[in-house]
Amino acid sequence: MTGAAGRIASQIRPLLARAYPRVRLTDCQAITELAKNEEFQPADLTDRDSIERVVAGVEGIIHLGGIAGEAAFDQLLAVNVSGTINLFESARRHGVSRIVFASTLHVLGFYDRTQIISPDSAPRPDSRYAVSKLFGENLGRLYADKYGMRVCCLRIGHAVATRAEAEPDIWIGPLDLVALIRIGLEHPDLRFEVLHAVAQYTGSDIGQDRARRIYGWVCREAGGDYGAAQSEVTRWFPGDAIARRVRGGVFASTDALR
Repeated sequence: MTGAAGRIASQIRPLLARAYPRVRLTDCQAITELAKNEEFQPADLTDRDSIERVVAGVEGIIHLGGIAGEAAFDQLLAVNVSGTINLFESARRHGVSRIVFASTLHVLGFYDRTQIISPDSAPRPDSRYAVSKLFGENLGRLYADKYGMRVCCLRIGHAVATRAEAEPDIWIGPLDLVALIRIGLEHPDLRFEVLHAVAQYTGSDIGQDRARRIYGWVCREAGGDYGAAQSEVTRWFPGDAIARRVRGGVFASTDALR
């Protein structure tokens, strides 16, 4: 697991440690508290040699590492683009069969909240960060088609421990995120896939039918009523008309680099 010192990784590590006999963690920041079946090896995505060392001998990779928000293109290019190239190429060289790539729903962030979206919707990224994640999705498609690697791209919503902490309509809890990760790492029929990693809301239009119908995903931490969640958007984004209107929220309304 790359990015193992990050916020999302800290939520799902205990579940993954119970699911697999051995988990190798990597990050450019040190991790000192480990479960008995976890090991830590430091690596920097921008350093191909360190990535080569850390992927050697693993069967599957959960790629959470990278810049997880808006940044200048040169920063994103170094970490989220070149770093992801380093990871996929090192995985290919070492015969790693599966990669779960952490993408983001922000790749569809400029769709209005009233529009139905699915993994097949044309991209409408709301940020430079989202553009870098679209690159990762397409890189995964290349490695699946050309080299036979099995790749699952998860467009993650707001991954926090409880629904109360999350943006109203895009929460994903640890149990369901791990269930989707395990589809990417284990499902025998998966070759290349893009799935929306969001809890099941009653009346939702996020587009999760494929995860349920093809891969048997069953939501364990429901998001509640989608209409009620939408009514909370105004409270969540007071004074920000763009964030209330489009799915990307403040990623769409704010230009951190202006």
